[in-house]
Amino acid sequence: MDSDGEMSVSHSSPLSSIHSDVVMLNDSPSLTDQVKLLAEWMKSVPFLVPMIVSFIAANGAEAKQYVETLQVWLRQSPVQIDFSRRKSQADTQTLWSRLESEDYPYARFLLEMWEFSNTRQPSTEDEIHAWLLDEAFSLKFEGDSVDLFCETMKEYASAYNPESFYGRIIAWHGPSGAGKSKGVDALKDRFPVYSICFRSSDDPSDGWPPGDTPAYNFFANCKNGTGEERVAAFLGAFLEVAVSEIKQGPLAWKYRYKVGEAYVNSARGVLFTRVAKRAEELLHTQVNDIDMEPGPSSPSPAPTIPVEPEYRYQQLWKRFCQVPALALTQRKPMSEYCFIALDECTDLPNVELMALRHILEAGHNVKSLWFILLSTNAEMHSLRQTYSLVQPSARFARLQCLPAWCHFGFGQLSPPEPDTPRECLRVDYLRRVGRPLFATYKTTMVAYSNARKKLFSPQHQFNPESRVHVFTAFSHRILLDIGSTVAAHRMAADSVESNLRYTTRIDGEIVRTVCPSEPLLSLVAADALNTGDNYVYGLRILVDAVKSATIERGQEAEIYCRLIIIRARDVACRGRLESKVEGYDDEDSFSQTSYMVRLITLAEHIDALVHLKHINSSDADRLRRFASGYYVNLTHMVRFREPVSAIPQTLLRSLFIRGSGVQCCHGQPVIDGFYVAYGGDLDKPFDLNRFIMIPWQSKAKAAAASQAELVACITGPMQIDSAGRRCKPAQLVIVMDLNAKPAFRTGNKFLQVTERKVTPPTYPKRPQENPTTLWGGYAMGPNEEEPMTWCLDIRGHGGDSYPCTRATAEESSVPDFSALFEQVGRDIVANSIIAVASRSADACLHPLIDL
Repeated sequence: MDSDGEMSVSHSSPLSSIHSDVVMLNDSPSLTDQVKLLAEWMKSVPFLVPMIVSFIAANGAEAKQYVETLQVWLRQSPVQIDFSRRKSQADTQTLWSRLESEDYPYARFLLEMWEFSNTRQPSTEDEIHAWLLDEAFSLKFEGDSVDLFCETMKEYASAYNPESFYGRIIAWHGPSGAGKSKGVDALKDRFPVYSICFRSSDDPSDGWPPGDTPAYNFFANCKNGTGEERVAAFLGAFLEVAVSEIKQGPLAWKYRYKVGEAYVNSARGVLFTRVAKRAEELLHTQVNDIDMEPGPSSPSPAPTIPVEPEYRYQQLWKRFCQVPALALTQRKPMSEYCFIALDECTDLPNVELMALRHILEAGHNVKSLWFILLSTNAEMHSLRQTYSLVQPSARFARLQCLPAWCHFGFGQLSPPEPDTPRECLRVDYLRRVGRPLFATYKTTMVAYSNARKKLFSPQHQFNPESRVHVFTAFSHRILLDIGSTVAAHRMAADSVESNLRYTTRIDGEIVRTVCPSEPLLSLVAADALNTGDNYVYGLRILVDAVKSATIERGQEAEIYCRLIIIRARDVACRGRLESKVEGYDDEDSFSQTSYMVRLITLAEHIDALVHLKHINSSDADRLRRFASGYYVNLTHMVRFREPVSAIPQTLLRSLFIRGSGVQCCHGQPVIDGFYVAYGGDLDKPFDLNRFIMIPWQSKAKAAAASQAELVACITGPMQIDSAGRRCKPAQLVIVMDLNAKPAFRTGNKFLQVTERKVTPPTYPKRPQENPTTLWGGYAMGPNEEEPMTWCLDIRGHGGDSYPCTRATAEESSVPDFSALFEQVGRDIVANSIIAVASRSADACLHPLIDL
């Protein structure tokens, strides 16, 4: 974890079985005794009250009786055991034995919390925050990213050549909350790793682990020497102090938070104070004593602009760093690699990033010493010179950076999928699905608040007139492909640093990014876009971004279709907005993300998407009766990387749980995308046979879709049940004929609704075609039959076709969806269409795309 997070519970904690404990307690004769004991603990450690109550409440309806009983006892405040004073070790052991023997699961958990505090219980908000952050950071590292990095180190080591690469320097580049700092901490179990965090503050609200403020302040207050001299002096001092503590090795620098102890007074803080003091001594007394021997002579005349003084960098390394670096790498037992990790190194005051690289590169002759640079800023992977008065040397011009490391895993702390649909709607569950950061917060409301701050960083609120904010919000909902312009590349890099997109790789100066499926962030984006006129202003910014090729247009207005389908969901949600839940202070009234995601019926989604009132009333009623039996959970889109013809029902369940619709890959036959609806009881275990798909196909050409050759052939993929059999329940398909003139001859000229069986195309159309080329999504096998399917054939793209494009009651003007269509729906294919592989990259971090 490289940014602020909060406490998560390890598998060894009594909380790992608290769900079953709650069920047991309801029938246990000792319930009153347990509640009494818990009440006494909570009197002594009041900061645990919201954490415990919210956790118990998150475990479902069966915990309600327990919480109510707890509240009664808290009001009555019975006194059974005095926990107000600090127990001795003997007293604690006696109490522990009693709790073990009498089976008090909640009390055992609270005892663990109480014992963890080495001096006193945290009382201030900052103390509580830091305590929880440290607890989360100390948990076992999950995922395979460290294992993969260790394997890849063999490739880094074998590929390194000082004539090809600029130093043994590996950039770890990724967004906030991906687990960069936590990964470095886990790497210490494999190799000697010494880390320095250059955050400017040790305030827990600025991130975790806390900044090594003496290190930062050394550079902030330094007035002498060049950037390279300052770096060499500091790094030399750090290596000297590390060697002086060589018996303990990296353990000497390990930090654990203690309540009431300032960082500078911790063991790690004391060591860095020594480093800063020694660095000042080196900088003041020894830099000018270095013998300035001339470098290799050159027959050519001196250039007007001086050449970068590489020889000077080597001298600085040799004087300050060489001897302690060798001593550190030769520590027994010797290791194949020794790492120095520099966290938040792109924001060092009074030092250019290249000055840091110059000194690190000068130490490349210490073959087992490697440097890791951690940051959300892609500049740390750049060799771009920022000096205006120094030109690169001939050697420098030939060099490049070692490939950046961008794999930090995703969803490592995701819990198992819930058993019932109702459980998957709880944001307390959904926030744990995605990057590790949001799974470590103590409450859903805190997680949501911090997710919003990070998503729209550096501001804490959504600005609908900010191109970056609009790009971020729509990316986490409808997928946006970044274009190929300079501005697009800059936006991609910035979106990792400030707006939580993931890096997949860095190609030279181009940062390749994706926006994986994170339900919590899609809910934050939904709230942001559906507040006031934010959709109106945001859509204007999106149109400009597409017009300037910052955002890709697509070939058949796919982006427009995704936006319309998601917008219809939002409009339908507004139609059934409920009152706030008593006891929850939730300022986000649209989705009420503090406790549960809004669920709509398929009928409500269709009514928001199209005008059914103008078609035959009998057809409209039958369609609504069919659709009202299914629920839709749809907050964002993901993309499949490969064409599909059959989809496991377990994957449909995962899509529903996450609230994900699907954009199919380029080249997918018959359909362009689909979303999922569920027709079972929300409070009973999932019935996989109750899932249906709602496929859509988009068409942006001016000619209307052929009823015989296109509309009649559209159907969704087959489903694969738990026994491996292919099946296809009833479906509803949507044809979005966006650019066709509204010319249906009967009923609503913008909409035609039919119920029919799909008519597969007749193959082969040409003599050379093989009959087996028929798409596998049709029910053509033994005992397979196409079901009766509702089809919505929609023409046009404005408010007459899609009522959801009109202004809602909260919007003072109409969002200009037509302007967006003018940019994405023309017959001209934009010049900035990127390769198929890049178009499908948004899903590469998504756990649902591996079919």
